[in-house]
Amino acid sequence: MRPIISDSLFTTFTFFLQRTLGFIRELIVAGLLGPYYMGLRNTIIMLFNYSPYVYLGMDNEVFRRVAHLYEKNPKEANTTFSTILYWAFFSSILLALAIAIGSFLSPYSEEFKASLYILSLLVILMIVGIIVNIYLSALGRFKFIATVETINVVANTIFVILLAYYFGFIGAIIGLLLSIFIRFILYWHELLKYKIPLIFEWKRFVDIFKNGLKLFSTSIASTIYTQIDSLVTVLMLGPAALGIYGIATTLNSLIYGTYGSTVIPVGQRMYKFANEEITLKRYLDMLSGISAYLMVFPIIAIVLITPFIIDTFIPKFHDSILIVGVLAVASFFNVALMPLSNYLISKRKEALITTSTLVAALLNLILDVYLVQQGYGVMGIAYATSFSYFINFVLMMYLSRALELRKVLEDLIPFIYLTLVIWAWTTDWTIILISLLTLIYIPILLYVFKERGILDYILDILKELKISAFSKGTK
Repeated sequence: MRPIISDSLFTTFTFFLQRTLGFIRELIVAGLLGPYYMGLRNTIIMLFNYSPYVYLGMDNEVFRRVAHLYEKNPKEANTTFSTILYWAFFSSILLALAIAIGSFLSPYSEEFKASLYILSLLVILMIVGIIVNIYLSALGRFKFIATVETINVVANTIFVILLAYYFGFIGAIIGLLLSIFIRFILYWHELLKYKIPLIFEWKRFVDIFKNGLKLFSTSIASTIYTQIDSLVTVLMLGPAALGIYGIATTLNSLIYGTYGSTVIPVGQRMYKFANEEITLKRYLDMLSGISAYLMVFPIIAIVLITPFIIDTFIPKFHDSILIVGVLAVASFFNVALMPLSNYLISKRKEALITTSTLVAALLNLILDVYLVQQGYGVMGIAYATSFSYFINFVLMMYLSRALELRKVLEDLIPFIYLTLVIWAWTTDWTIILISLLTLIYIPILLYVFKERGILDYILDILKELKISAFSKGTK
């Protein structure tokens, strides 16, 4: 079996296992903590997820360099990694001290201060652990990484639920600390096998820093783009509103992760072939078709199943049902852009991503604030965010011009199918209408897959699997 397919299948399987456990954990924890403390927990997690930005984009630059260099010059790749590893330890300790001191001097409640102290330990494990993850990803160790992340989710689910049950909000944060510590140990143990020399080269660091800043600006823009709605929610409407809104963003992360788990191996190979335009364009054409035409199915499933799950298990979060419906449908535009983002970063054209996402984020911020002031609450934020997703899609397609207009329009057909299926669900003719829409949609999907070489590629893989199975059977 081709390595890219083997890796993708394994990461996809482990991803669904991880997200299933993660979703169960979120439902139980939401029920234990309630909207207010769930909002406080989401605030800590949001700050925790920001900690890797101390790399200033150098983590992404290291991934790009190691993926491109390792097979040709492993010594050069390892020296690059080692230089940034020094920065990982220095910056993580500095950030941890800043959080601890800030917490001590802050006017927050003792409970929230305690969570910030725990966060100061978390960021060290996160910052150092993530660069090891990036190094192993650049080497193509996707199966090992997927296994470690699965162990992390299992540990996180067990520790967070148990400790939240006995100790509430603080227990949930301690549970996160324990699982991240286990994750760190597993990654570090694997890294030691590579016997990487501990070398710090100042000139190399400066060069990585300069190139990393471009990627950092892209990362910051992307973070603002994806997090501005949550920030406005907690600042203007409070932690309880963020707890409600957080259910929708958690489900959206399931959608993005479903796509991301299948393309991580492809993304690594795109960096490998950064100088081969024909190969890159082939990846782009195929992935844009796959992401647009297949991802509508998990989006539809999430939108239709969510009301039952929320009303059955966490009825206090009933208000999040409509938010899920709005944001999940709009997430299609972000999913459809992911292959293009990989292509642009491979071509070192990340400035286009930065420009597009910042414009969309600014528009989102303006609309968020305006609609909240008009009394629309979290639903206003959801609608504003969805509109910004669409604007970002249009703007990035226009600025990059990497895909032909015909293919861009083709990739919007699944969105039409998505909206029509959800509309059909609300009518008295649900089964008939959805069946009819799907009968129309599938031939279009097959045509696009044939046109872009996806169908032939899948058939080749099936032939390889058949030959492989036959050869094993004759031994």
